[in-house]
Amino acid sequence: EGGEEESEEEEEEGDDPAASWAPKPGSLRYDVLTALHALSGSAREQAGVGRDAIVKHARENGSAITRGDDDLALYRQDAVTVLGKEKRALVPLWLQEDARYVLTPEGRAAGRVQPTGGEGRQGEQDSDRKRQRRA
Repeated sequence: EGGEEESEEEEEEGDDPAASWAPKPGSLRYDVLTALHALSGSAREQAGVGRDAIVKHARENGSAITRGDDDLALYRQDAVTVLGKEKRALVPLWLQEDARYVLTPEGRAAGRVQPTGGEGRQGEQDSDRKRQRRA
């Protein structure tokens, strides 16, 4: 009886289980995941996406505020750290092979998760601040 209540409660909390471990908008991990989604195509996904392409895309299109906003070398260090630490995540969203990265099934699912509440707006505000700092 108690088990049934728990499973019903879990279903009511959210339709998409990926929402619990998907990165938050405005984080560098989110920007890296977004870059991987943007750069992964059906043919290229087999070979993975190169580290430099991910870093470039995340820096140009991401909303995370990092110590490397004004310094490409620092930004690259932070992004490479995020890329490398993923293998220790409870639910890894990408796999690394040398300097190339491939989305896991969970990573593909996490990319489809839509931010809820004010999270999406926070990412927009961070992007605006980031653009102003660069100008």
